[in-house]
Amino acid sequence: MTTIHRFSVIAFVENDYGMSQNGSPPIRPRHWMDYFRTRTCGNVTVPSGSGRTRNAVIMGRVTFDAYVKSGAMNNDSECMPNRDTYVISKTLHQDDFMKVTIYKSLLACLVGIVDSARTFSRYDEVFIMGGQRLFTEALTDFLPYCDTIYLGRSKNSSTSDLFFPRLDRLLPPDVLCPPSSGGGGIANDNPRSKNGS
Repeated sequence: MTTIHRFSVIAFVENDYGMSQNGSPPIRPRHWMDYFRTRTCGNVTVPSGSGRTRNAVIMGRVTFDAYVKSGAMNNDSECMPNRDTYVISKTLHQDDFMKVTIYKSLLACLVGIVDSARTFSRYDEVFIMGGQRLFTEALTDFLPYCDTIYLGRSKNSSTSDLFFPRLDRLLPPDVLCPPSSGGGGIANDNPRSKNGS
């Protein structure tokens, strides 16, 4: 029987769930970027030099390409410091990248993380961070494995051409938390709590 690793989803969207226009994401406020970094890094108090991290992030090729294009990483640097990085791509090759792990599908990645956890320590949390296709696949095909959705929403509507899946159409109303007040702050839409209840 195949074991699939549980995961969380993290994203920042416009009020209409818009994620991107012509390949450019919405402007993310500084407090969201700080929250994203803190949340996805988690407890990084692991022994120095151990080569272990406490969390992992999974992204699609287009999101990964955006990081490379922005200069945020190259094949000799960590894509997301203090987090193991997994990229879902049918075209990238593992031999071209030293600090990221390439999988051909989300299913293969989630199974591969479980298999590697049998040898190495488990992650505290695994985050899917985009893009649109990966969010849609995760929240439709793998929703039972999703623990938490961390969703930051702007008060602005956009002219986006890519959208985050509408949670109000995927999940029953009793599992949705209202967006936090305070001008586009962070809203946590939780399909189920950490303890599975």
